Amino acid sequence: MADRLLETALRERIEQSMNRVFRRLALIYSPQNMAAAYQGITSTQARSRANAIEYLENALAVEHRGLVLPLVEDRGEADRLRLADSRYGIRPGGEEHTLEQILTSEDPWLRACALYVAGSRKQSSLLPLVESNLSTLNALVRETASWARLAIATSS
Repeated sequence: MADRLLETALRERIEQSMNRVFRRLALIYSPQNMAAAYQGITSTQARSRANAIEYLENALAVEHRGLVLPLVEDRGEADRLRLADSRYGIRPGGEEHTLEQILTSEDPWLRACALYVAGSRKQSSLLPLVESNLSTLNALVRETASWARLAIATSS
């Protein structure tokens, strides 16, 4: 259940980010066309997605195309990982590494979800990061960190 919560929160952040990308594109290109492209990209219908991708390939300037298309094309996981590594220096590191990254991120909701996962799993290796979240200003993160610390401590 804790893992599912974090997975859902991460998917929501991806959807929100994609929405922001298309809203910004609508400042440069036709807002109606970008709204239609966004609807196509987020559609579950393969034909709508393909039409939206084709439109973006033709409508976007080269510099925008190179940034946007890798986000929306149906690439395999291996291609996405190569792109993340080559463009942003992001390398997969396993679940614990991912939790460590989220526990130090700027996103309070994702941090609270990661704290919940750490506490539910009773991951004592994450205790220093859990404790570092006890002094945050965000009440939800602070309370979840307190709960996670107690959950981890009672597992020993």
